[in-house]
Amino acid sequence: ISRQDPRRRGRPKGRTLRPVSRRARQPAFSARPVPTIAAALWAAIVSTLLAAFILVAATVVLHTGGLVALLMSLKRKHAHAPTRFWPMTLLLIEVTWILILIHAAEIAVWALFFLWAGCLPDAESAFYFSGVTYATVGYGDVVLPQPWRILGPIEGLTGILMCGLSTGLYIVVISRLIGPRLKAETQ
Repeated sequence: ISRQDPRRRGRPKGRTLRPVSRRARQPAFSARPVPTIAAALWAAIVSTLLAAFILVAATVVLHTGGLVALLMSLKRKHAHAPTRFWPMTLLLIEVTWILILIHAAEIAVWALFFLWAGCLPDAESAFYFSGVTYATVGYGDVVLPQPWRILGPIEGLTGILMCGLSTGLYIVVISRLIGPRLKAETQ
């Protein structure tokens, strides 16, 4: 039975390990930088934030256009504010439904992006996730994949802001309806 030197265990016979020089460990100069995980991560973050910027801008443009169209329609159809119960109620129902349709169109913009980008498997999931996120319900049963997750909170914040704008318009309409009554009662 031959004995092996404990320092040579596991090494083939006849070969000795030599230290590698510093020069041999350094990569050769290349005109093209080698992509790293950090560079890929930054590229994913930048592309996601760019998509978020475009989606938020499209949402704001769509909402602004919808509110302007609604205000012009109200101004044209209701030059004088209704003073009786049912005409006032019907006007508020009309405004409510138009606002809901504007928000539904904005939800559709986000959902179509999620579907186009392959973030969610089908249209039903994309519209469901977008609606739950936009309305800030946040069930959490459908989530975006890792590189796109930041879009969820951004869509939620956008939804809050757009609902705030709609609430402001709704309050203006109500104050226009009730304002003349209050003024007449105080005089």
